[in-house]
Amino acid sequence: MPPPNIPQKIEMAFSLHQIAIPQNTDTQNTQQPAPKFILQPWPVSAIIPKEERDFWLKTDLPLTPQILNIREAVLSFGKLPENPEIVKIFANNLHELSLQTEPGTYVSKDQANLLWRVVQQFPVPNSQLSTLNSQLLKYQAPGNYEGELFKNLPEPVKRELQHELPAGKTWQPETLQKAIEKVLEKYSEPEQQQQQLNKSNQNEHTGKHSEEIKHILQNLKEQIQWTRIDQDTRLQNDRENIFYFMHEGNLQKGRLKIKDERKGNSKKQQASSISFSIETKTTKLGDVHADLTLSKNVLNIRLQDSVGTAGEVVQAEREGLAKELADIGIALGELLYGKIPKVRNLPINKPEEKKNSGLDVRA
Repeated sequence: MPPPNIPQKIEMAFSLHQIAIPQNTDTQNTQQPAPKFILQPWPVSAIIPKEERDFWLKTDLPLTPQILNIREAVLSFGKLPENPEIVKIFANNLHELSLQTEPGTYVSKDQANLLWRVVQQFPVPNSQLSTLNSQLLKYQAPGNYEGELFKNLPEPVKRELQHELPAGKTWQPETLQKAIEKVLEKYSEPEQQQQQLNKSNQNEHTGKHSEEIKHILQNLKEQIQWTRIDQDTRLQNDRENIFYFMHEGNLQKGRLKIKDERKGNSKKQQASSISFSIETKTTKLGDVHADLTLSKNVLNIRLQDSVGTAGEVVQAEREGLAKELADIGIALGELLYGKIPKVRNLPINKPEEKKNSGLDVRA
């Protein structure tokens, strides 16, 4: 006879709370009432399997309410790792990162995600991670923060930086970083040479001293470093090819993502395609999106920008583009151009979360 189904035992964590006792209004009674304590369930708790509880105990993390936030963050990236030490390093650095945030700000999910990838794939000493943490808070993955920093540089420094860059229309992040490091070295030289740089810059009406220039260049360098780390730690199908280029005297940042749907050497390969998505931003057109799809040696292009007024220019370039593609054996198919549509977020009804009381990992 099979054993009866015994319901799973539900455990709950409690803590002892002192509650306030109303003071006696009788002035003749001067004796203070004894404090009163009550048991209250912890509001932040979760039912977790025993195996997972053993894992968290092995991390030796302090049993505080924040550990549930750490658990949620780690599980949002996938399964728990085999080595509890990795979670401990991540938790300690995430805590340190949160202490460095400005009042009213917090560590974003993107920053926590990137920190987790760094801890997993680049095991470095905690002292080195502490330095990276201060830089991570400045990192901005979307947009073109590098271009905004470049705008703050004096014109002579901009020309100096472009002089260090190799000739070409676009540059990879590592190429731009090396050029910045060369210019940065000049502003890290002895005081006498810095004074000469200040004098030279002021003669050209820059209005900025070498320390301020050095700070901008250092911030720009760190931004590019984190861009490289961000891409290197992503999954292969989520990586982008980041590139930089100059447009009307401004530093622009582009993103190229390739999706190859071709399947080996089979007959189906002729019907499959490879697509390219490029995103950047320009002064006159705003955000620019380009989607290119190559199928059966025919390239279809869809261009969009924030303004939508470059239709005549695109049409004028069509013939020249078609000729260049024909020279390499590719035919130009559709060339569509338009304005990026505005997307309005519609509210949705969120289902009510079921409140479960159970064993907290701190218990």
